[in-house]
Formats: sequence, structure tokens, C-alpha cells
Amino acid sequence: MAMSSEKGSENQQQKWWMKLPRPAYSKLRRLEVKETWYEVYVVEPQTIAIYEPGQFDEAISYIISGEDRAILLDTGMGIANIKRTVSELTDLPIEVVNSHTHYDHVGGNHLFDTVSVFDNLVEIERLKRGFPHAELAKHLNEDLVWKPFPKDFDPESYEIPPSTPTRLLNNGDRVNLGGRELEVIHTPGHSPGCICLLDSKKRLLFTGDTFFPGPLYAHFPESDFDTYHDTVERMTELVPLVDALCPAHNEPWVKSDVLFKVAGAFRSVKSGKAHHVIDEGLKRYNFEGFGIYLRPDQEI
Repeated sequence: MAMSSEKGSENQQQKWWMKLPRPAYSKLRRLEVKETWYEVYVVEPQTIAIYEPGQFDEAISYIISGEDRAILLDTGMGIANIKRTVSELTDLPIEVVNSHTHYDHVGGNHLFDTVSVFDNLVEIERLKRGFPHAELAKHLNEDLVWKPFPKDFDPESYEIPPSTPTRLLNNGDRVNLGGRELEVIHTPGHSPGCICLLDSKKRLLFTGDTFFPGPLYAHFPESDFDTYHDTVERMTELVPLVDALCPAHNEPWVKSDVLFKVAGAFRSVKSGKAHHVIDEGLKRYNFEGFGIYLRPDQEI
């Protein structure tokens, strides 16, 4: 989940969308699709990023394909019909896997028959509850959206319907797509059921919200800073195994050695050595290429 309308006035002043497209996308091949809400890029021949640059969260979902079937890692905001776009991009059978269950990752879950999520009660119950309009309306204000909505989308009735997971994942599970295997790695901290998917053969790590090039949110009620700290320490062990990270926001390809910097940042915050500023009632720690948000009263 990226920052919501609490920073709306600042976003308007900065005109965040004027900085798009991000430079990382110039290195990737773009695919044309019918739905203009999305921008679609080829990360590598069997990995496609479905990017939503029109809303401040800049959510990214991924089609991860093998020879026999494909995973759709996260289903985005639910503003456009992601199933229609996926059907333009692959004929393979699709299984949705959620990196976690914040609203900007599960918006299209209800369009698919199979949905996998980590076996954690917080994540499962959030999926089953869905997100009503009253919770989502703030994410569509004029400071947070710059692209026109799809013609069949009504912002006045925007909601995310409940969905029920058909498969529960555990740490170490392997997902075989036919000639391509992904390992489930439990990475709690941002949310208790966060996962990453490791593709050792292609040397990619799909990081969800555990890491993305932007502010990392450790301040939510379900977040746990100490757990997040331990998670990023463990993730540094994966750096020799992967060349790139594929995050769920902002950019779909980031060099993996940034994880060393992230672990160092968490250590500096935990030790009290890092400097912070107060930003919209939160403590914001700024580092090169990313940041960390905490509540002022949060114990670490």
C-alpha cells in the first residue's frame, strides 16, 4: 500500500505525475493494450508488468509465465478490469497470487476463480471482508489521480468486493508453472502475511511491498517494525541469488544490491542514529532511493 490522500495537498503542490514516466521504464519494451489505464512492460520474456501510473500508488501487478500456466501476482486497484488486459497478454491458465491483501493489490481478485494468499488470518479476513466505498473514496481525490478513469468505472461507487482464497501458501512452498518454479518466502513486517516470490533460475525476486523504490510503510496498525527489520536482514542473504527485484510499486526492475542499503537503513533507525522529519503526523526517515515511515509513538 502506498501513501494515500493524507498527503494529497502536498502531492498537488509537487505535481507528482509530472515526474512520470520514471526513467526505469525507458529500458523496457512497452506492449500496447486496449485499456489505457494500464501501461504494460516486458521485464523479461516470460515476465510482464501491468503498471497503473494514473493513481499515486503507482501499483504494479505481474504476469509470471511458465510453459503450462501463469501467475498474476496481485490484481491492482480494481479501477480497470485487469482480467480483460491479462487475456490480451496470455492464453495460459491464470492463478492469482497476492503478495499481501492491502486494497491496491487485490482490486481485481473477484474476477478470477483461483486466488492464493499466505496462510495468515489478517490477510485471509481482509480478503473475505473486501473494501467498501467509504474506505476507498479518499484514494481517488483529484490530488491522487491524473489519468482519465476507464469509461466503465464509476468513482462514486468504487468498492472492492470480497474474495475467498482457494489456496493458502506457506513459507518454502514452490509453485511450478511448467519449466519455471517460484519459491514462496514469507516476509512479514509491512503486513503479517507479506510474501516475496523467488525465481532462482531467472534470478528475480518479486518483492511486493516489502521493498519498492519509495517510502516503506512500517506504521500501519498491522505493521511491526522489529519484524520488518528482521525480514530485511534475512533478505540480504538472497542478493547473491538474484540480479533484480520486481517490486509492487513505482518501478518493475531494481538492482538487488539495494537490499544491503535497506537493511542498513533499518539498523540505523533501530539504533536511533537515523534522522527523521515529521511528515503529515508520521516520522519519515529518508534514505537514497527509499524511505521508512513510522508513527511518532511507535516503539522500536
